[in-house]
Amino acid sequence: MLKSAFYWSTTDDDSPFGNDNGADALTFYREWRDHNPHGSPVNLIRELLTRFQTPLAEWKMLKASAVNTLLDQWKGYVITTGDDAIISTAFAELLLDGNIDEKVRALALQAIQNEHDLIRWRRWKNPVERSDRLKQMEAVLLQTSKQRRGDTTF
Repeated sequence: MLKSAFYWSTTDDDSPFGNDNGADALTFYREWRDHNPHGSPVNLIRELLTRFQTPLAEWKMLKASAVNTLLDQWKGYVITTGDDAIISTAFAELLLDGNIDEKVRALALQAIQNEHDLIRWRRWKNPVERSDRLKQMEAVLLQTSKQRRGDTTF
C-alpha cells in the first residue's frame, strides 16, 4: 500500500513526514502512543495543533479559499501547519498501528483537499509532483477505509 519511497522520506517536503511539522508529528505520535495505547489520535492532533499554535477548532473553521493574499499569512499558517500535522498523524497511525481512526481519516482527507487548493499559494517547487503525491495519499486513505469495512472492490 505504501510502496512509493516518498511515504517514508523524512526529507522530502511532499511526503507525509518530510516537513518539520510532519516529522514532529511522527515523533510525537510514537511517544504519545506509548503512553496512550488505546487513546484516540484525535486527542493527539488537538494537542499537537495547540502546541503549534494552530488550535483544531480554528483549523476546522478556515477554508483554503480564505487564504488569498499575503495579508492572509496567519490564516495560511494555521491551515498549512494543521494540514501538515494532520496528514502526518494519519500516516503515522497507519504505519505504527496498521489502521487509521475514522475521525483522523476525515481530518486528513480535509487537509489533503486544503493542500490541493493551496498548491499555488504555498509556491511548491514542483506543483505537479505535489498534486500527484496528494492524490496518492488520498487514495491510500480511501483504500484503507474500504479495507477496514471489508470492501475489496477498490
